[in-house]
Amino acid sequence: YDDAIAMRMAPSGGVDGGFIRREGQRLLDEAGNPFFIVGTNSYYLLEHASESQPWLKRSVVTDTLDAAKKLDLNTIRTWAFYDGEGKFQTAPGVYNESFFDALDFVVAEAGKRGLRLILTLTNFWDAYGGMENYVMWANGANETAGLSVSEFYTSEDCRNMYRDNFLAIKNRFNAYTNLTYAEDPTILAWELANEPRNPGDFTGQVLQEWIREMSAFVKKEAPKQLVTSGSEGFFGPSTLQYMYLNGNGTFDHSSYTGQMCTGVDFLANHDDTTAIDLPSFHLY
Repeated sequence: YDDAIAMRMAPSGGVDGGFIRREGQRLLDEAGNPFFIVGTNSYYLLEHASESQPWLKRSVVTDTLDAAKKLDLNTIRTWAFYDGEGKFQTAPGVYNESFFDALDFVVAEAGKRGLRLILTLTNFWDAYGGMENYVMWANGANETAGLSVSEFYTSEDCRNMYRDNFLAIKNRFNAYTNLTYAEDPTILAWELANEPRNPGDFTGQVLQEWIREMSAFVKKEAPKQLVTSGSEGFFGPSTLQYMYLNGNGTFDHSSYTGQMCTGVDFLANHDDTTAIDLPSFHLY
């Protein structure tokens, strides 16, 4: 990565080098220099910065960011959500200020070190809240029994909650940086969700339409920042010839059905009908 841009320490106002933009298949900084993402996933920074429990420490955040800098990383992926009572978003559009301050702190400390962030907006899995919380909120329920995660993608109530949550975050004024999130080049990209799936959807169309809609919405509202899907990268109906690569390592076509049940279609989910800048897959 000899030609990766060098980041200098910035006291406030985000990282040096300005916003990263995509031109075709390349990422460039404000001066037109190539930018290569060299990063890691540290999902837990918001939780530690909140210090909401005795074992949660802001020093974990600074130590993690310092370690990333020493490794010559330039990007950290981390959660910008934590849903539920006493957490970041306690109810639709209702935020715990101490947690919002914690996210402000994470963004500011990353910027000080010349590190950029990919901020994840929600989670398919139930850890830290996520889609299940939106579905329960939309139904006035306290448990998920009888509910389906598909409703997160199809319910207008859930979609409105998701959009409103993004607006609340991107419009947030960060007192540590004197910038709103949308004006902070520290935020390299917004990730629509961690590992979005729609189990049982053989067509992949429900998730595809959601990605199209929400990627366009995020790009419109935060045009200076990039958008990524958060997908695990399962192949789907648009690329049946690659389905055997989804995990079971067999060319047996009879196994395609089970693999398609994720509702994910990697190539379609990142095609030109979406506003996705950065394709995503998870290599486990």
